[in-house]
Amino acid sequence: MDRFATYDYTRKFMHILVHHGLRKEIMFKLDTTYPTVKKALEFKTHTPLAQRIRHYALNNGGVLVEKSRRW
Repeated sequence: MDRFATYDYTRKFMHILVHHGLRKEIMFKLDTTYPTVKKALEFKTHTPLAQRIRHYALNNGGVLVEKSRRW
């Protein structure tokens, strides 16, 4: 979980890119809904569940990217 401490979320717009199959896998593994996974990967939520979702996604092929405001 220390991996997330290195990024300043207030200054940048971060996003974790994953394929749809991995999103479904996260949903079933962590027993949550698709909107919860989507919001967590877009860094719109910062709950303990959202941190677990991001950690799982990054460890299973997700890519952390910085997106601009004009996306």
